[in-house]
Amino acid sequence: MNKTPLNFMYRFCSGAVTVAGTLALVLLSVFALIFRTWIPMNKNEEVYVQFQNPFVWLAILAVIGLLIVLAPQIGRIPEHTLFLCLGCLYAVAGCFLIFNTDPSVRSDAYGVFESALSMNEGRFSSLEPGGYLYIYPHQLGLATFERILMAFSADITFFFLANLVMMIAINFIQWKCCQMLFDNGLARRYTILLSFLFLPGLFSILFVYGLIPGLLFLYIGVYGLISWLYGRGKFAPAAAVFGVGMACLIRNNYLIGAIAVFIILFMDFLKEVRWKSLILALAIVAAALIPGKLLTWGYEAAAGADLSRGIPKIMWVTMGLQDNEDSSFVGGWFNGYNYNVYMDKDMDSETSGEQAKEDLNDRVSELLGDPAKAAVFFRTKAISTWTDPLFQSIWSGPLEDMGQYTHKGILKNIYTGQEGYEILMVLCAAILFIIYGGAVLGIFLRPGGMKCGLDLKVMFPFLFLVGGFLFHLVWETKSQYVFPFVMMLIPGASFGLVLFKERLERLRRKIGGAK
Repeated sequence: MNKTPLNFMYRFCSGAVTVAGTLALVLLSVFALIFRTWIPMNKNEEVYVQFQNPFVWLAILAVIGLLIVLAPQIGRIPEHTLFLCLGCLYAVAGCFLIFNTDPSVRSDAYGVFESALSMNEGRFSSLEPGGYLYIYPHQLGLATFERILMAFSADITFFFLANLVMMIAINFIQWKCCQMLFDNGLARRYTILLSFLFLPGLFSILFVYGLIPGLLFLYIGVYGLISWLYGRGKFAPAAAVFGVGMACLIRNNYLIGAIAVFIILFMDFLKEVRWKSLILALAIVAAALIPGKLLTWGYEAAAGADLSRGIPKIMWVTMGLQDNEDSSFVGGWFNGYNYNVYMDKDMDSETSGEQAKEDLNDRVSELLGDPAKAAVFFRTKAISTWTDPLFQSIWSGPLEDMGQYTHKGILKNIYTGQEGYEILMVLCAAILFIIYGGAVLGIFLRPGGMKCGLDLKVMFPFLFLVGGFLFHLVWETKSQYVFPFVMMLIPGASFGLVLFKERLERLRRKIGGAK
């Protein structure tokens, strides 16, 4: 490897990402082992940080034990057969969930859906003062995507089914990414298993709010990125640009993914002085930013007026740093601050933004003046965000106190927070720790361990995680927001489990030989 200044920058960046990713994963693994976030099944979105259920520790040992003991049997199942069988079971479970649930959405999901429906009928009142898109213009991309889907059907059930198809497609692309990354059949099979066992994905199909479509497009972009780094496929750049651009258009949160892709491509330029990678990196930036601007101009032309700036982005930062000590909300979670101040200021973006800056300065001064309090605040916020094993996937579905009902006993048991809900909490908490812990093992047990930086081809999930972790320390948070960051870790976690299994086998042979 040439020791040029550019290459030195590459090695420094690679080492920094590796260390940051490892620290984040170790921290999250410890959090997931000790704590859990529990959200009652009511409309209030109450959030409680609790000590972990001891049954989770037994479940962790049981799942890891089964994966290791049954590895020979799992390894003999053809990958496509395993995916097909689990995909069919997943589809059946998803259809059971969809067709036994009231087809309805609420809150922001309802606002976007109704805005898309009215615009398809030629009514643009949601863009006018007081309308949903007037207040939240950043949702225009999602509303437009839903308008396209409504060309097929405006039935909520159709959107649930579309989410189900997209989740299966996400698991498929995840498997295909793993095939490129790891020349290890067992790791690929573990990836298929864990992807389908990650049940927040299944329950999120009832959440029509762009989370799943945006994630699907991000996976397409990441698949294009990996293919590009391997020098495979003439359509890899197009897939990367299109996938990342669409993900950002549908959900602004996926800009974190766009930044991660840009950094990796820029690092590839530093490593190989590969100008095509630099051009592709710039194309990613353009794809992430320009379509939203074009969409805004298009709607302004359709509405015959300039669109509102809506609630200033700074208000989500201010809300994300508030304590919420006098309510059931955990500090940093949604508490209505942004909407309330915006409405109090007569929907004036400039004056509400100034108020938010003033409140933010006061809060930052308070945190800087009391480091112990700040440490408790950020620790609690991080734990509550990353240790909800269901990532609000069930809470985001039907709630009876919102007039949304399920029609089978097992679903009613789950969606009213009874024994089924608690059982799922335990099982999903075990899977969550295995994903975090497996990813840590993948870094430590790989050839070279911490002595060498992560290869660019496997770097995205770790860089994406670091970005998401830092972002949600300051931005308004919800556990449902971080579901994509965890999902992306599954291939690396699967490889880590394989390395852990191989290490145990070597240790067993060594002990056996000594005897």
